[in-house]
Amino acid sequence: MVLLAAEGLPNAEIARRVGTTRQTVIGWRARYVTGGIDALSGPTPPTRSSPRPTVKRTQTRDTSASF
Repeated sequence: MVLLAAEGLPNAEIARRVGTTRQTVIGWRARYVTGGIDALSGPTPPTRSSPRPTVKRTQTRDTSASF
């Protein structure tokens, strides 16, 4: 990613080429800027996942007989 960025490619194009999101590219580029090449080894940066609302679904069954 960093090498593609050094070639002047935009984040969206880098993301498309390497199969990730633009936000991931931005994160790795920021990591490189703040810590240099050494910052690219080690644990991956945390990702921000979209919170998904938890919906409790209940199924009711009508047990009354209608004749």
